[in-house]
Amino acid sequence: MLESVAGMPVAEANVKETGKVQKSIIADFLKGENGRKQVKDWTPNWLNFPFESQTDTPIESTSIGAEWLRVAGAFDGREDAVS
Repeated sequence: MLESVAGMPVAEANVKETGKVQKSIIADFLKGENGRKQVKDWTPNWLNFPFESQTDTPIESTSIGAEWLRVAGAFDGREDAVS
């Protein structure tokens, strides 16, 4: 998530920091505080539509991902997609 908000260089520089430190960096970017440039309109990948994984885990291997694949055709015009 840190990489998604702050970029690869910041994420790599803070990879060994505690979760508390990483969360404060994310908050700084979202608020534009402590010398960080504000990132506007950011949402986590799993809140996008269609959702994406926040990690390298394939979406199909999650229960919600499997359900999305089951109904995805209903959103692109295939009537036979949902069963």
